Amino acid sequence: MILPKSEILLIGHSHVEALRLAEQIAPSGRMTIHNLNHLGRRGSVIGRRVPGGLRALALGRKPRAVCLCLMGNQHNVHGLFEHPVPWSLGPIGSEAPTPDGAPRLAVPESVLRDVLDRDFGQLGALADLLFGTWPKAQRLILAPPPPVREIDREIDLPKHFEGRAGIRIAPRGLHRRLYELQCAVYAEHAKACGAEIVTPPEQVMTEDGFLAPTCWGRDPSHGNLAYGRVMQSRLFAAVDSAS
Repeated sequence: MILPKSEILLIGHSHVEALRLAEQIAPSGRMTIHNLNHLGRRGSVIGRRVPGGLRALALGRKPRAVCLCLMGNQHNVHGLFEHPVPWSLGPIGSEAPTPDGAPRLAVPESVLRDVLDRDFGQLGALADLLFGTWPKAQRLILAPPPPVREIDREIDLPKHFEGRAGIRIAPRGLHRRLYELQCAVYAEHAKACGAEIVTPPEQVMTEDGFLAPTCWGRDPSHGNLAYGRVMQSRLFAAVDSAS
């Protein structure tokens, strides 16, 4: 595969697909999008296949900006559906009641922050590698979409949710707080690697901060074409404002 001499290079995992779809339907000519999941297991991506491969692809190509969208679905993995032991982020009883009326297990915010730091920290070396491959390019990190407020349609979930589709959806307040905590950790990692974080605007959200129903389709853990178009424009604006 050969990367064209695009102005913006977007590299990441599954959340890049919404922008890929937007670019396919209405090509801007400004972006090249590379999904690391297509290279196989995440361990092999970090260990062997990306370093040589991307350096080879980088020869003679000087993107104006490199944008990373690594992982980002942790708030859904941990908070889209109820766990076998219903839990609360903070004081006992601060979320919706459990099905049997028992109190929720109180999990301190610091514990969840440690979990998220561990998840994102595993990819720190990969982010350094990718940004370092094009050291003169503007550094950007694309934040993931917010959680959905409710599941009101037939859904088709990614494989890592297999077997959980029939489980009760977790309280929306808990899910939203998880997302906010994830975004805070995301921003800290962006700052550490000298990158600007590109966040979803209000137009893709409901009034209370959830992903608008028009911005997701059968998969409540990812944005759709409408979401991709908005985030594509946000990314272009971030690059243009830096010129």
